[in-house]
Amino acid sequence: MSRQITASGKTWKVALDRRAPHPGTRAVVFLCLSDRSYGYRVVEMPAAEIASQDTLDRMASEDVEALYELSQPFDFVHDPKAHENHIGAEPKPRHP
Repeated sequence: MSRQITASGKTWKVALDRRAPHPGTRAVVFLCLSDRSYGYRVVEMPAAEIASQDTLDRMASEDVEALYELSQPFDFVHDPKAHENHIGAEPKPRHP
């Protein structure tokens, strides 16, 4: 099971990764549902704070939104029109 939040004007699925990235940690993953061209975001948390998906599901919305704010992009936006310096943008940005 997973929950959803709205952040940065987009809808995100919030789930706990099945594997621990490091001993004693858990990764909270945010997957963009409203725009599939967006990459996912990740924040690592101590396992003592978020032991299971159930813990994440029971967290207050404000706390999950705070986790989103702490998260980092772990992929890139796949839409060439989303950012002028995107690798697929036209015309290609000039580099000095």
